Amino acid sequence: MSHVHVCYYLGIIALRYFAILDSLYIFIRPFSMFLSSG
Repeated sequence: MSHVHVCYYLGIIALRYFAILDSLYIFIRPFSMFLSSG
């Protein structure tokens, strides 16, 4: 594997990881707002 392939592969993993975090954040945010509002 060349250096470009490694960077490309890590980039795909990072994008997928951030997409999962983003969806979790969208799912948790209303719930945390509901808890903080009482």
